[in-house]
Amino acid sequence: MFTLSEKSLSKLEGVNQLLVDVVKLAIQFSRIDFTVTEGLRSKERQVQLVAEGRSRTLNSKHITGKAVDLAAIVDGKISWKFEHYIEIAIAMKKAAKMLGVEVTWGAVWDMPINEVIDLRTEPAKYAQRFSKASNRSPLVDGPHFELK
Repeated sequence: MFTLSEKSLSKLEGVNQLLVDVVKLAIQFSRIDFTVTEGLRSKERQVQLVAEGRSRTLNSKHITGKAVDLAAIVDGKISWKFEHYIEIAIAMKKAAKMLGVEVTWGAVWDMPINEVIDLRTEPAKYAQRFSKASNRSPLVDGPHFELK
């Protein structure tokens, strides 16, 4: 069983308590260790991320404390392999369902993870739905979780 580090806990300061509770419970269920990389953001930080191409919106839920970014820790290092984020999403789904909190995952933006039947296959299905509807590529943000 994993636990959140002091650094992760400090990055949850200012985040909505419902989401904090989900993250704190999810780490106990997760098969992959993870850290909190970002929680509450200033508007200035969001402008910077958009300018760098690391975010697509100035209306991020990070600004209101309703979003977190989590990073998988594998062999003591951050891993960006999507398969690890599926494992984190599975833990977040379990925690969200237990606590009755609707959470959206950045790999399936159009429904709360509480409603997703299979988190391993739904990101690809979401990408198809999004591309078909908009003629654009979807933003797949595996580390991102937000309150619905």
